[in-house]
Amino acid sequence: VELYLEAVDLFERLGETERVAFCFYGLSTATTLVGDIDAALDYARRAEEAYSACGLEDGVRRVAPAIAFASWMAGHLEVAAEQWERAANMFHEAGDVAEELQTCVARAIVDYQLGRDGIPQRVRGCVEAMVDYGDVTGTLMALEFFARVIVSSEPETAVRIAGGARTLRSQLGGGHTPETVGLTSTWEEAARSLGTERVATASAEGERLDLDALVHVALSVGLNGEGDAA
Repeated sequence: VELYLEAVDLFERLGETERVAFCFYGLSTATTLVGDIDAALDYARRAEEAYSACGLEDGVRRVAPAIAFASWMAGHLEVAAEQWERAANMFHEAGDVAEELQTCVARAIVDYQLGRDGIPQRVRGCVEAMVDYGDVTGTLMALEFFARVIVSSEPETAVRIAGGARTLRSQLGGGHTPETVGLTSTWEEAARSLGTERVATASAEGERLDLDALVHVALSVGLNGEGDAA
């Protein structure tokens, strides 16, 4: 963080606005990682302003998810929902399918936390979109979140999906989990109705499944309920 701040000071004195924007973006990422969310949000907004001043739309698009994520982590859910939608629209207009797809789960889960309807269907749609695009890490992340939003109605199936997805994702790294965005874990939620022994058994069953099998399980779930935000 200190090095970024020194760089900002230097580039501001040199009038290098694009480099200032890049440093603010880096500061946003760094302060998010250390848990200083208010600073992260401030730096992300300053990065956006600097990129806008340079007329660099690709830079503005790059910062948009950082603003959305920092708003989310700060608990500003309505703002986060608006910012994720804004980011998705920007990527869509730019024809950036990969980045637009990365907003899919986040947009649905913020709406889930806001108590909005249709979330299991939306998150399963994210799974399908990730599969179609060939994004394995994204598919696994979407599967974990899908498990979390169906756990109230399908606890055993949810734990199987979550167990398998997290095991496979631990080998790849990357992505967020329900816990990192403020939700209780699928296992904890399922234990309330199943008990810890059945949860452990279901999780172990899921850990033996490959990605294709996990996707098949997810796509086979009947979605009559909407799930409960927590």
